[in-house]
Amino acid sequence: MSATLGNPRFQKRLSNLNVVSQAFAQGRQVVVDRTMHSQNLDAALKMMNSDQLKALQLDDETESIRKSYGDTNFGRGCLIARRLIEQGVRAVEVTLQNFDSHSQNFEQHNRLSAELDPGLTSLLTDLHDRDLLSSTVVLCLGEFGRTPQINRADGRDHWPHGFSCLVGGGGLRGGALIGATDRLGKAQGPEDPIPVPDLYATVLMGLGIDPTHEVNTAVGRPMRYSDGKPIDRLLA
Repeated sequence: MSATLGNPRFQKRLSNLNVVSQAFAQGRQVVVDRTMHSQNLDAALKMMNSDQLKALQLDDETESIRKSYGDTNFGRGCLIARRLIEQGVRAVEVTLQNFDSHSQNFEQHNRLSAELDPGLTSLLTDLHDRDLLSSTVVLCLGEFGRTPQINRADGRDHWPHGFSCLVGGGGLRGGALIGATDRLGKAQGPEDPIPVPDLYATVLMGLGIDPTHEVNTAVGRPMRYSDGKPIDRLLA
């Protein structure tokens, strides 16, 4: 049953949903099968009743541990990420927004770094101390690069020619620094650039997954996990 609703109310909601679903399915069975409504509902119910939900309850963590991650949504997200990994969850994403600093870049990044640094540091430390880092790949990156130059609004604009990321854990070699962007922004491209598909292929290899493996989409289109090539310098 749902832990938040209680069993009678939860079962009543499921019964009402079943009435709606059956009414919709009349004369539309092909559409129903295509949407995978039943399978998605079963997966949602399994998640709602999973023992892994206890990873979201932070009350059993010590105050010192909670404090080390930071009293922020991102810090708590990193702590929950560690707890989810301990519960066997395969993939976890924690987001920290508002790096799109077209103005007031320094103030904005100082504030964001104060959230990012303790959360990420404590996550990596905890994973290492609990012997989980060797089986977990941690990837920290943004969606876009920022210009090396500061604009008139004291900000940084879009720079698609290069950006940085942090990757470690799993079967990856630590302590490696690859590439460099031009600090003056005159060169539109980093030294020794690494294509994004290569990064993803490397992450998959670090997890013991063949990046060339193909799956078929719902429309029968074959797609590889990654079209890139693993970066040998990052593979232990």
